[in-house]
Amino acid sequence: RLVESVGCKNCDAGRFSADPAATSIAACVPCGAGSHSATVGLSDPSQCRACPEGFSQFDEGQAFCLPCVPGKHQDQEGQPSCKLCATNNFANETEMTQCHVCAIGTIAASQGSASCSSCAAGEFGESGPTCSKCQPGQYRESGGASSAALSCESCPEGFYQDAKGQAACLPCVPGKYQDERNSSACKLCAANHFANETEMTKCHICEIGTATRSQGSASCSSCAAGEFGEPGPVCTKCGEGRFREGDASSALSCEACPKGFYQDATGQAACLPCVPGKYQDERN
Repeated sequence: RLVESVGCKNCDAGRFSADPAATSIAACVPCGAGSHSATVGLSDPSQCRACPEGFSQFDEGQAFCLPCVPGKHQDQEGQPSCKLCATNNFANETEMTQCHVCAIGTIAASQGSASCSSCAAGEFGESGPTCSKCQPGQYRESGGASSAALSCESCPEGFYQDAKGQAACLPCVPGKYQDERNSSACKLCAANHFANETEMTKCHICEIGTATRSQGSASCSSCAAGEFGEPGPVCTKCGEGRFREGDASSALSCEACPKGFYQDATGQAACLPCVPGKYQDERN
């Protein structure tokens, strides 16, 4: 039994047929990749529309194009795919036709980024953009706005940093000090000076009767037995006829040898008794 045909069927959206009297759906040719058509019954390939900038279509025979997702862009028409943003560039929206350059102080370390990140702790932003390490004597903490990543801070007085790319400065330890900013090392306290705490910006001078034997001391020691303190400060040897014990409560002076004793050498902790056959009726 014959079936009467009262009309022809349209090729689907995304397809066309230029063949007259076509007898099969196979005659409907798909629009190529990078193009689309939402209209049915197309008769010419020129009726397939190229995907606009900011869009792409990988498959053939499609009714629409797909928007470029964040991290990608497309600056040409009729493309089968979107392009990845280059490093240090980003696309934070869909349908982007070009990527934005990261602001100085931020970077995008990999291709296809939807946003930029602030330079890491210990780094600062320079033109490029690029993140460079802070120099010795400087630091930068993490966090904060990208504008805060434009430079590193100088280490304050009492602190130092001897390495590049650091997030903090180190305190000067006892025996050392730093009276300048932006320093890569702390200074040793001079002889007869001391720093008994961290973060010192200057050293204290030893009290008279105390001294240090070397640079970089955290405390002063009492003058040794046989010595006494003088302004400077300096420890001076007791003279002949005088002595000072090591555990004496005061190191400011030496004592005179008592009667019956003597001392013919300097810098002594005790006096010597007169031997039989000799005497001493005076002090010192």
